[in-house]
Amino acid sequence: MKKNNYALVYFSYALLVIAYFMTCLIRTSGGVLLPGISQTMGFASAAVGLISGMYFYGYTVMQPFCGRMCDNKGPIRMEIGGLVVFACGLLLFALAKNVFTLCVARFLLGVGAGPAFCGIMVFQARALPSHLFSKFMGFTIMFGHLGGVVAVTPLGYAVDIFGYKAVHYALVVFVLAIAVLLFVMNRCLPFERAPEDKEKDKGGVLEGFRIMYHSRKLIVLVAVWSVMMMLQMNLVGLWGVSWISDVCSFSGDTARNCISMGGIGVLAGACLIACTGNRLSSSVVWLRGFYLLQLIGLSALILGVSFCWHWTVLAALMFVIGMSLGLVNVLCNVFLYKTVGGGLVGTVTGACNVVLFLCVLLSQWFSGAFIQKWGEMAVCPGIAAPSAFFILSVIVGLIIFCPFCTTAYDE
Repeated sequence: MKKNNYALVYFSYALLVIAYFMTCLIRTSGGVLLPGISQTMGFASAAVGLISGMYFYGYTVMQPFCGRMCDNKGPIRMEIGGLVVFACGLLLFALAKNVFTLCVARFLLGVGAGPAFCGIMVFQARALPSHLFSKFMGFTIMFGHLGGVVAVTPLGYAVDIFGYKAVHYALVVFVLAIAVLLFVMNRCLPFERAPEDKEKDKGGVLEGFRIMYHSRKLIVLVAVWSVMMMLQMNLVGLWGVSWISDVCSFSGDTARNCISMGGIGVLAGACLIACTGNRLSSSVVWLRGFYLLQLIGLSALILGVSFCWHWTVLAALMFVIGMSLGLVNVLCNVFLYKTVGGGLVGTVTGACNVVLFLCVLLSQWFSGAFIQKWGEMAVCPGIAAPSAFFILSVIVGLIIFCPFCTTAYDE
């Protein structure tokens, strides 16, 4: 991929970021759209979780294939195909009249979103100078997370005013317009593989798993990454609000304000990497420090909730945790790129994404079972069940921190 015409490169990057933003928006939109749709169509609330989860199944299944194809065929070409499938999913969601059709639509949306992150990783590695990778990785994570934020209130307002069908029809047109622009950019920036990258192209779709399995650096990095993702999804996305409101007897609005500071912190962390460039990615010491800060912040939050500290203090702790989550997320992507190089970054990213999403899904199932069992057993009544789960998370994180400190990444 040519690097000489930076106007075209930056415009293509902007289109890819918008596509990634859209996938993150729709990924999070299930919690906003599906409760209302369930009342309209009259299906059970249990089906809401099934329909929403179909996105993640489609996304996870496609990761090894999308990562490999982004390396082999080019990120823009793969993203065009993904956007077409994504638009079909949006259209089918708007036309759906039963649970089965909604499940198929969400699955298609996940499949269509498959190339988004792998594609932008490969594009950054191939089309941009290597010294800019950290900066653009920060912007990518920041705008992607912003899509999840926009999916809550702004999308909810749009659905209330125009209806979810009209909103999805408009999104179909918008997504297809992005695909057309990317098609034009693909003709202007033809994908060209370096000779050394072609020599590495000997494995199949599962090549990324083989590379990861034989690399201590990648195994430890994915373990660190998994702890970060599980904490973000379980604390910010699942149990945080009910945990704080129940233990501290705060109102729902106050608890949501505390947890929302975690989301703002993730944006701030990613923005910090984008603004500082290579300063925070020059040494793995920074990544280790932010990972440790994440565990210290969670420990302080557990203590604060247990003793019912003022909600502003809890909100400040959530911001620190969120910022460290954003920093660790971006830096894990940067060190993955430094470890495998630009020629295989898509292949390995796809494999890593499978592991990460499986860990998140299993952790959410385990957290629910653990919290329920803890309440039934009454082992230590003074410790709330979510507090016990997050204490266990801190212990697991510290166990992983030991090999993380003894693994060299800077040479």
